[in-house]
Amino acid sequence: MARSRTRDNAGKSAMSWKKHGLLWRIARGQAHAFRVTHPEARCVLVDMHAGDGAGVDMPQLDLFEPSVSRPSAQVAVHVARDIGGADVILCEQNRAKRTQLAARFPEATIVREHHDVLPYLMRGYDWALVFNDPCGYASHGIDTLEKIARTVRSDFLIVFNERALGRLMGMKDVPDKPDPPRVAQVRQVKHRYAWMMEPAAWARLVDKPQVARSRMIHASSGFTYRILVLSTTFCQLIKPPLWETIACKTSR
Repeated sequence: MARSRTRDNAGKSAMSWKKHGLLWRIARGQAHAFRVTHPEARCVLVDMHAGDGAGVDMPQLDLFEPSVSRPSAQVAVHVARDIGGADVILCEQNRAKRTQLAARFPEATIVREHHDVLPYLMRGYDWALVFNDPCGYASHGIDTLEKIARTVRSDFLIVFNERALGRLMGMKDVPDKPDPPRVAQVRQVKHRYAWMMEPAAWARLVDKPQVARSRMIHASSGFTYRILVLSTTFCQLIKPPLWETIACKTSR
């Protein structure tokens, strides 16, 4: 049977509107909470996996909600407009998608690689809100996340495919019989990503005292995820039953 065009590694699916809606609410909450206490701060919103900037059709729950979801790139642009005094950087490796982003969001700076973001963050920003929603746990850009945290005061919104990594963690360290080459390669990287299963490890990565994580959210057979919020302070939207907060010792 042919695979669906909305396959798990395509970047979005028919169920992505749930994720987009959560990112919209939490990004607005975190940004407005910061703006209230820092009215003159110069801010920047960074989307490390911007895609093409197009949303997906969503259920028409009432007459006031949009019929198409806001993906992370659009969330970043709209939140920047809401709080004022904020710039937007969109990162996307695919050339065609960068062209689409430029057409949709002409006010944004668009770059190709994660490391291309870093020079822009050295231009006197007081705070960054970073979106990190990759296709797979191997593509978070961990080195860049660490460097962003060291460069500018930052909050991070991480979309983490916990179920997929959990399946990898369930593999035996030593197989009962020789693996096919691809399976052997996957088994070898198991320990490289094991730390991601511990929420506090994400907070330590960017030197934050706490992490908030959502409940598990099912999107497809290959994508059951949590959203992690890494910050010193959380907006009022982050509360049970959807969210739990976990304290973490930092190096500070």
